[in-house]
Amino acid sequence: MQRHLARAFGVGARRGLCTNSRGMVEVPQERLSQLIRAEAMTMASRETRGYSVNDMLELWDTPNINALKISARFIYHELPIRYAVRTKELENAPSWIKTKDFMEVFELYAKSFEDLRMLPEPYDMEGLERFAELLEMIKLRNAGVVPKLGSVVAEVRDKGLLESPRHTAYVNQYLNQFFSSRIGSELLVSQHLALHKAVQQPDSNFARDKTRAGMLKKNCKPAEIIKDAVDHATRLCDRQFGKAPEIVLRGDLEATFPYFPDQLYYISFELLKNAMRATSEYHAERPSLPPVQIVISHSDDTQDAKFKNLGIQIQDEGGGIQLEQIHKVWQYSFTTVKKETIGQKEKDGGTGLYMVNETDKRADPLAGLGFGLPLSRLYAQAFGGTLKLTTLEGWGSTAYLHLNRSGNGKVIEHTGNLEFSTRG
Repeated sequence: MQRHLARAFGVGARRGLCTNSRGMVEVPQERLSQLIRAEAMTMASRETRGYSVNDMLELWDTPNINALKISARFIYHELPIRYAVRTKELENAPSWIKTKDFMEVFELYAKSFEDLRMLPEPYDMEGLERFAELLEMIKLRNAGVVPKLGSVVAEVRDKGLLESPRHTAYVNQYLNQFFSSRIGSELLVSQHLALHKAVQQPDSNFARDKTRAGMLKKNCKPAEIIKDAVDHATRLCDRQFGKAPEIVLRGDLEATFPYFPDQLYYISFELLKNAMRATSEYHAERPSLPPVQIVISHSDDTQDAKFKNLGIQIQDEGGGIQLEQIHKVWQYSFTTVKKETIGQKEKDGGTGLYMVNETDKRADPLAGLGFGLPLSRLYAQAFGGTLKLTTLEGWGSTAYLHLNRSGNGKVIEHTGNLEFSTRG
């Protein structure tokens, strides 16, 4: 079967290829895939560009065709580079981690890169429509990537491969880079698709909602997001243990700043379910449970360089974490959920505090795989924030979440030299 590639491989003569009467390169499908994957290895060395909350707000200031073209142009050139980096790292990973699921993730990213490179750059509405359809398809097709990598970690852990500190360090560094990139790439795609919808349907409620800029809420109120997460975590805790600790929320409950509600919810829910589970288990024999304390800190003085972050503190009396274990909470292979409980998750949709309520599908699908805290930290870091955890053995733990409210923190592509090569 012959495929015509009109742009990316116009240098076909140098590669032993021929052009037809229209000046288009004729390439057999198998050879075309080889060329595109070779191109991915080359593009992986290019610099990627970051983007900030302020960039998104500016783009959404007037959601029209010109804004859509700017967004499409940026993503059309940026996304293939990001996918190329991931494809190269997947291909160059050591053999011990290349499970069936791992190789399926590699094929998904290689296919996404190929599809993007095969599509002509969108200049008009017809091209923009095709581009949006492709992004929708890629987003849907890659939806299962995170659970697949969770299965990869579980498989290599069950084989005892993560007993080696070197293997564990590689997995953590690799997944930090992979998921950090994925967070940025997924947000780019979601924002563009939202903008495309707003331009296509200017009279819809979605387009007329001036409180949002796609996935970004201009006046996101952390207290509301946290209360939502509290309600969900409380229901799950009560279902598992028959009771749940009281939540005391104080501080600046009216604070607002431009942020992503879904990301803040994910972080809040992860921290709360951990705190509530620890509290319920540590005080299981007592008639009452000590409360989980939450404080929101926010300064109105945006001109003061000392106050660029919104702070959230979540403190429990769940007995704390052993000092020799505290560094492990950020490892993707670390979990305190029992192995048999993890297996049951596949049957009932979740376990314990992680059980997915049928009316709320936002619970973490990777519970028990050790991904919750590492992913939460990456979400916090995405736009210049931080997530830290301190513990007092025999008493409890405190999480400190700081989110950049200045809007100038940029999401960038995280790359670096991984410790293992294909010799691993």
